[in-house]
Amino acid sequence: DILKLWVARMNFSSHYFLDTIPFEQVLVHATILTHDGKRMSKSKGTGIDPLEMAQQYGVDACRFWLSEVSMSGQSVRFSEEKLQNGQHFVTKIWNACRFMLMNLEDFDPSTPIQMEQTTLVDQWILSRLHTLQETVSQSLVDFSFTQATKQLYTFIWNDFCDWYLEMAKPRLQGDERSHVQAILFTCMDTMLRLLHPFMPFVSEELWSEGLRKIDPDLGTRFGAKTPAEHLTMAAWPTVPENFANADAEAQMETLMDAVRVLRNLRAEIGVPANKWADEAYLSTDDTALQTLLSDNTLVFEALAKIKTIHVQAESPALEQAANGVSQSIQVTLPLAGLIDLDKERERLQREIAKLEKDMQGLNQRLNNPKFVERAPQNVVEEAQAQVQELTFQKETLEQRLKAL
Repeated sequence: DILKLWVARMNFSSHYFLDTIPFEQVLVHATILTHDGKRMSKSKGTGIDPLEMAQQYGVDACRFWLSEVSMSGQSVRFSEEKLQNGQHFVTKIWNACRFMLMNLEDFDPSTPIQMEQTTLVDQWILSRLHTLQETVSQSLVDFSFTQATKQLYTFIWNDFCDWYLEMAKPRLQGDERSHVQAILFTCMDTMLRLLHPFMPFVSEELWSEGLRKIDPDLGTRFGAKTPAEHLTMAAWPTVPENFANADAEAQMETLMDAVRVLRNLRAEIGVPANKWADEAYLSTDDTALQTLLSDNTLVFEALAKIKTIHVQAESPALEQAANGVSQSIQVTLPLAGLIDLDKERERLQREIAKLEKDMQGLNQRLNNPKFVERAPQNVVEEAQAQVQELTFQKETLEQRLKAL
């Protein structure tokens, strides 16, 4: 409708009266429907008050969600849950940047990133930053706002906050402090500039009142013609080509996958997230892989809370251990001293007994012909789905009990 009522008429009118074409590109975004799929209408009372949503969740969260879904190519149902996710993302950005700013108070902004001093972890995050800048920049040219927001979310939440920042914390306390500070400063400046079109308020506050306090000349970066006092007037960022490093990304993914396996093993056997394990074994007969693991044991210490990592060719023969596989790496986590094995066995047995009791009750209902015939179809299907879910949970707990 909008093409006929507005775009075509404006083109015809401009061509007729001014003999010019008013615009060459038209962006048609998705229609936002109500949560139950109806068109929003003030007269029908199905609309929402955008000011109310902005007051409740923040303008940045609303803008980010709308940018995320606007180019999906189909109508989108309004979701307050998505706005809450956006609000959590804003909080994540704020907390991460405040942490960095506290650790940048003694930073000299003239300190460059010395590539010859970078570790694998540094090379990985700088390469990911290079990819982010290229992807977001091209996505804006292509009006692919969904792709841009997806890349920003993945980099900031996952790559930067959950992985690099956690690995940087212990290094900020040692001799590498100034080197890590330079990387944090560059990443924060670049990602805030890239984020600004979608979340202008939080990015402006953190950049103008945070980073610019550390570096008053920040507004002259990236070839700015005039010094910018505010982020909205600052130059679009560029990232040096020598930051791109596909090998570092591949190697880091290998390490991250092994960390995920260790984390899953800890969760499966009920080890508290804040408890340190004394040791773990990473076994592979690939000598190059052994070197990679041995050179980066700090990654496992920081992210999997393991005090000592043993890298060897063959996995150890331990009676009480949790085992997993990461690519060609055998991961072994000894259980002795990590948890009370007797108490854990008793807990698992109690949970299995409870699941069996719940399954018995559901199966009795499903085996009753009268229930199947008289109950609504959706009720029967829900009971069947519950049995499948309980069966899966029971099998999982049985596997954990067997491992103990």
